[in-house]
Amino acid sequence: MVAAVAVCAAIALPVFYYHGTGFSLANDLPAAYSLEPIGVAILSLCAGIMMMVKVRVSGWWWLAAGVLLAFGVQTILLFWGYQFGNSPPQTAGSAGLVGMAGGLMLVAAGVLGAVGTAAGKAAPYDPAGSQGTGDSPTIT
Repeated sequence: MVAAVAVCAAIALPVFYYHGTGFSLANDLPAAYSLEPIGVAILSLCAGIMMMVKVRVSGWWWLAAGVLLAFGVQTILLFWGYQFGNSPPQTAGSAGLVGMAGGLMLVAAGVLGAVGTAAGKAAPYDPAGSQGTGDSPTIT
C-alpha cells in the first residue's frame, strides 16, 4: 500500500524542470501521462488486499504476486525514463526517484508474495491458526 502512495505522489511531484519551471504529470502534462501510474496504483492495491485477505483460491496468490512483480518492474522503467531521459535545457525533477522507489517496493512485495505462496504450498493449511497440544514443546 505504501508503494501505491509513492507512485501517486510521483504523479504530483515535478517530472522535469524547464528554465526553472517544474512540470508534473498531474498538473502540467496531458492526463494520458497520469493514467498509467494511477492504474498501477489501483491494481497494485487490489492485488495487495487480495494477498492480505488470504484468498485461498488456487492460483490467485500467484496471480497477485505476478501482478505486483510485473507492475513494479514496469514502474521502475517508466520513472527511470522520466529521471534520466531529459535533455538540456531540461533537468530531472523528483518524481522519477520517488516513482522508482515505489516500483522497487512493488517488486519487493511481488517477490515476498511469491516466496510466501511457495512456502504456503509446502506447509499444511490451518485456518484457525492453532496448533494441537501435542505439537507444543514441554518446558521442564
